[in-house]
Amino acid sequence: MGGGLEDIGKFFNTIGKIFTAVIEVGRGVQEIFEGVLIEATTVPVGLVVGGLSASEFIQYVLAFALTNFYCAMKLGKNIFYCMGIYIGHSILTILYSLSFGSLFWLLGKFGADAKGLEQGMLGFADIIDRWCIDNIGIHIFHVSKENRQLCYNCKRLKPTIFIDKITEFGNDLNDPILDLLFGGINTMIGGFSRIANALSF
Repeated sequence: MGGGLEDIGKFFNTIGKIFTAVIEVGRGVQEIFEGVLIEATTVPVGLVVGGLSASEFIQYVLAFALTNFYCAMKLGKNIFYCMGIYIGHSILTILYSLSFGSLFWLLGKFGADAKGLEQGMLGFADIIDRWCIDNIGIHIFHVSKENRQLCYNCKRLKPTIFIDKITEFGNDLNDPILDLLFGGINTMIGGFSRIANALSF
């Protein structure tokens, strides 16, 4: 008698598990279809967004490589001429720091408006330099425009902008591109896992 009741209990327990499994399989199939639908609607958008983002990134890579290569070639071509300007500029900067820079630092320690005095002196130097360029045709305190163009100025994509673009592209890949391309797959995997778990009783 006890065995009969136990068998009946096992039977109803098995029926309950089968009923639960059928419900879970149904939910799993629903999730699979939802994943397929998500993939069908979001993958094209992800491909377009990814293509545009990758295209823009490639443009920045090319701009960075080409502009920096051009500037390196320009500098290499003028290196011997510019080296004299760089050395002269460095020597003058050191001499200024040791003489006037030290003087203004010392005056500042004694409470004088060192910054104002320095700006006033540099303004006066600009006036003298402008008079010399207008009347004699040479700079005495500044690098000439021609030498600036030759040795200092070169239009190129700066590394900081390039790094920002790499970061932006990485963020775009993470969200939304990967979500658009693979969001439905995660839902489908969840559906298959639900079905596998339901059938493992």
